[in-house]
Amino acid sequence: MEPTPPTTAEVIAVEPTPPTTAEVIAVEPTPPTTQPVVDENGILLYTVQAGDTLFSIAQRFGVSLDDVIEANNISNPDVIFEGDTLTIPPAG
Repeated sequence: MEPTPPTTAEVIAVEPTPPTTAEVIAVEPTPPTTQPVVDENGILLYTVQAGDTLFSIAQRFGVSLDDVIEANNISNPDVIFEGDTLTIPPAG
């Protein structure tokens, strides 16, 4: 006589194993701080970096926003572009 096969299956719980490889998380690099350049006439020039605003640039150099706008003949202070070169007026 042959044995009868089981009619139900036994379930064994298996815990997940931790990953065996390290997970890489992408981090955006901090843009390098561009140092201003003084041209041959003694005028301070600054190249706009990603994330700059006219306000942040004015604060960085201790000048008023209006002075930066006027020194660069900017018609729309809400629009500056990365790579633009701005004249920074003297503080004070």
